[in-house]
Order: sequence, then structure tokens, then C-alpha cells
Amino acid sequence: MIAVHRITIQQFHFLSMTVKLPKLPIHILTSTHTIVLESMFYPPYFDDIEVAVIQCERQLTGQDVVSAVVLSCNKKAYAYGVRIGMQIEDAVVCCENNRKKETL
Repeated sequence: MIAVHRITIQQFHFLSMTVKLPKLPIHILTSTHTIVLESMFYPPYFDDIEVAVIQCERQLTGQDVVSAVVLSCNKKAYAYGVRIGMQIEDAVVCCENNRKKETL
């Protein structure tokens, strides 16, 4: 089963998606500019794509992803100011604000 919810972080809107697999649920938080994934994905795969990709620690629910900590990020997110150890909420706001500046 797949559950999708809307989450607002400051003025930015994200979709929180949960793929409920029997033994390993997957949680993803995404906007058109930023993707937050759990640490089960291979980080170098995301280095050459044009959106900011942030990996966080494993969480139990989609809402918990917002309070998680950044474990790694791709080059785009790093260029936007995301650093390991930041809270996801701060990291996604950083990415969205910097992306907004690029499009002006």
C-alpha cells in the first residue's frame, strides 16, 4: 500500500509518501526541487541529477522524517548549504530558498 500526505514546512509544500512493504516501509519526502530519502539508497547514484537529494536516518513515520538528521546529500544539496548533521527541516528550507533564488 502507498500512503501520500501533504506536509508544509514553513511556506514550502512537500508530499510525504510511504510505501508500506511487509518488512521494510520506505518513506520519501519530495517537492519539485528537493527529495529526502532514508539511508537505504546508494548516495553516489544521486550526484548527477538536477534536484537536491538529502538522505536521513531511518524513521518510523513520514512525519518523523522532518525531525531527522542529514546523513548525506548530493552535490546540488551541498551547493545549497546542506551539511551532515543538520535537521531535515532546516536542510529542505535551505534547498528550497536557494532554488527559489536561482529561478529569479
